[in-house]
Amino acid sequence: MPAESNEIIALVGGTGPMGKSIAAALRKEGQRYRVIGRSQTKLAQTFGDDPLAQTTEWDPDDEQSIRNALRGCGGVVHLLGVPYTSLELHPFLMRRVLDAALAEKADRLLLIGTLYVYGRAQSEHVTEAHPREPHTFKGHMRKAQEDLVLEAHASGRIRTTILRLPDFYGPNVSNSLINDLFVAAGPSSSAQSTGRTSSCSSPTLARSWQSCSTLPPPSDEPGTWAAPASPHSASWRRCIT
Repeated sequence: MPAESNEIIALVGGTGPMGKSIAAALRKEGQRYRVIGRSQTKLAQTFGDDPLAQTTEWDPDDEQSIRNALRGCGGVVHLLGVPYTSLELHPFLMRRVLDAALAEKADRLLLIGTLYVYGRAQSEHVTEAHPREPHTFKGHMRKAQEDLVLEAHASGRIRTTILRLPDFYGPNVSNSLINDLFVAAGPSSSAQSTGRTSSCSSPTLARSWQSCSTLPPPSDEPGTWAAPASPHSASWRRCIT
């Protein structure tokens, strides 16, 4: 999402590790940005020292609050997470953010998505060409979220891009399977792993994608990018040992 003139880029739900990474990339480019979250105190503690940053508290249950938060922003990066007990909120909140972005005349939106939309891998390496055939409830909710973004682009009223990330690790990342392995590497600790330890994974370093806010939608087609991780995947058993 390249900067156009002196616009402001909105980071919706940008207080997490990926939001912080994108903010660092925008700061490096001298780009003004606005981080939107539920707690003004937390926002100020995290971004208050950056002269390029604006912080805005919002209520995602209030449509006018969402519009107010996005007012004056040319681009929107959607990073909003929801609890695992409320995954049905993904498409619901996406619709609200899209409606607000359109009402406030934002012209570009980037959704930071996941690989859950693909379902079970049907090839050794998953790319953008992989079918979106989710088999879990989370995957179906993420697909419904993506469908809204793709439909908005098709309407011609906003340009959209979707970046699908695998599990990631790195500074400030605590809610990650690979992070649990690092934590358990200390003395007298046991690593926790779910599923088959023979299953392979390719986690990626979070800051590798901090400049994802500069990804432009290609021409008139919505961008859909499956972020490549290491081409040499490793089994969880190998990671643990």
